[in-house]
Amino acid sequence: MPIFKIIVAYDGTEFSGWQIQPNQRTVQGVLEVVLRQLTGQSVRVWGASRTDAGVHALGQVAAFSLNTQLTPEELLRGINALLPPDVVVLQLEEASPRFWPSRDATAKRYRYVIYDGPIRHIFLRRYAWQIDQRLDAAAMHQAAQSLVGTHDFASFQSARSPRPDTIRTLFEVSVRRCPVGQGELWLWQMPYPTIASAPEAKGPETELSCLEPSAQESLLPSSDFGQLDAGRLPEERAGQGGQSATAPLSSQTVRPSESLSVGPEDPSTSSLRPTTDGDLVIVEVEGDGFLYHMVRAIVGTLVEVGRGNRPPEWVAKVLEARNRSAAGKTAPPEGLYLLRVRFDLPVPSCPQPRHTGEIFNPPTTPTPSPGSSDSV
Repeated sequence: MPIFKIIVAYDGTEFSGWQIQPNQRTVQGVLEVVLRQLTGQSVRVWGASRTDAGVHALGQVAAFSLNTQLTPEELLRGINALLPPDVVVLQLEEASPRFWPSRDATAKRYRYVIYDGPIRHIFLRRYAWQIDQRLDAAAMHQAAQSLVGTHDFASFQSARSPRPDTIRTLFEVSVRRCPVGQGELWLWQMPYPTIASAPEAKGPETELSCLEPSAQESLLPSSDFGQLDAGRLPEERAGQGGQSATAPLSSQTVRPSESLSVGPEDPSTSSLRPTTDGDLVIVEVEGDGFLYHMVRAIVGTLVEVGRGNRPPEWVAKVLEARNRSAAGKTAPPEGLYLLRVRFDLPVPSCPQPRHTGEIFNPPTTPTPSPGSSDSV
């Protein structure tokens, strides 16, 4: 039976998370109902990440098996015609017979949005954590660099769902500011082009950053499925030592993100710089896997530094403590976005096995294997 791979975006506000739950509205449940309406078949949809209630996604990857005479283009149009307004399938293609998103994913990138303007932003109440105190984003960025690399992240795991293996690798943790006007344009840029808008020839990878509107309009979408390197500046994406922009992340040394300090103004690159002014604070985290509530616990801890309650060096001590009570509070779900899922990196070696070698199960299987995907 053919396996289909989809990229899904959704507003998580009215959902009780991704995974099916009794008597609850979930993204997985809505997709399965729509597929049943469209094809008459009972279809199980598997996601790469089990996002929590209220968490959004711009690039969730999922898969399902289906016997159909419809082409991928027809199937995509049919699904989107039946989906509610807060879910959309951006891409659909046939995948390999053994593709399973949660097992095959090698990196995931999350974005967390904070608004710390002087007056509450009425239209961001469902899409950002609104804080009534100006945060020191540069100090937060400095503190976040102690989290880059392979560590035991037990201090950032929710006590509700402890996992025996708490070793994870973070490739990047960055904090930057955006003015609201530019940031709103940037925040909800889809990290993957839709099939209809993808060019026939591959163009340069798109860059999603705090750009001037003129720079945003000149961006060209990439047609490479799952390769978009969102949230990085061109010089960051290119790596160091002359590496090309398309070099795999795993081939580069895991390093702290570039400093937020801005030197003398260069007119040729000024529109691509992260701003030091504005009312949006953007935290982005990319890694090989995440513990329950890990990203939100990281954000809550960094906010303690941003408020001035703790020095940047405190975050390294929290990491070393391996105790959830040492960290800051868990940030609320509405500011979190699953930005993208990657499948093009070698699985990093860890002291303990991360996966159990599952294969993709047919849609008759009632539930996914435990611990096979993040729940954030």
